[in-house]
Amino acid sequence: MAGVSKGKKERTGRPGKLGDYVPIAELYDAEYAGLDYLQQDVPFVLRLLGRRHLRVLELGCGTGRATLALARAGHEVTGVDFSAGMLAVARQKAAREPKGVAARLHWIRQDLRRLKVGAKGDGFDAVLLLFNTLCSFSRLADLTLVLARAAAAVRPGGRLVVDLFFPSFELIAQAADGAWGLDPHDFKLADGTPVRRTIDLESTSDPSVQRITHRYLIGSGSKQREVANPFLGTWTTPRELTLLLEQAGLRCARFYSDYAESLNAVPDWSTARRIIVVAVKPKASP
Repeated sequence: MAGVSKGKKERTGRPGKLGDYVPIAELYDAEYAGLDYLQQDVPFVLRLLGRRHLRVLELGCGTGRATLALARAGHEVTGVDFSAGMLAVARQKAAREPKGVAARLHWIRQDLRRLKVGAKGDGFDAVLLLFNTLCSFSRLADLTLVLARAAAAVRPGGRLVVDLFFPSFELIAQAADGAWGLDPHDFKLADGTPVRRTIDLESTSDPSVQRITHRYLIGSGSKQREVANPFLGTWTTPRELTLLLEQAGLRCARFYSDYAESLNAVPDWSTARRIIVVAVKPKASP
């Protein structure tokens, strides 16, 4: 990547106001490669979906990590994301897939709060909000709207699967006083360029919302540059998520607290790392 003078700080060219999490597409795949739960979530979702090939909608699909895996498993998958850069990477990956897989993939650029996407028949068999996508919407009105749009895309009898962080009360407490340089993570880009990412946390006037800044030191020596990506993030508890989903017209069928659990397991919130919920859209009364 092209370098600038050492110590120079850049802001990403992010659309919209502070609060919209827009990943940096050029860094994203390398940044999250090898993350343990990103090796576990797709196999878990495939177990949830079962063996029948379904019409699946993934909201916040990013660079297509899960979308592509679902299509390889035989599902007809539509991926939606707001970031043109992330979708460009996803389309590049899809172009390298066998024709049969590529034919099952569809990509749409939309804001999830204004989602308008159709499926053959009366909706999608499954709609997915994976890898903390819902945490990006810090305003209650936005959370409500995204879930309403997602629920509208599910066919009667179909399912919405939501996967997000279990709240870390330790991090919430740290944000209250301000915490900088957390969770240092070193990785390399495809061309070998070294990158170090750290995270800053700060509180806001809303105790359930934190200002989060991902800081990246890219390159080394005189070509090193720093990029800051600030956004607002929120935490949601299982009870809050249940109320939001019920308000969207869905019934919470089952919760899970980890990908390794049996599909019939009872969640253990005392050790939970994730909140994974399967919500069902009721069938219309005859």
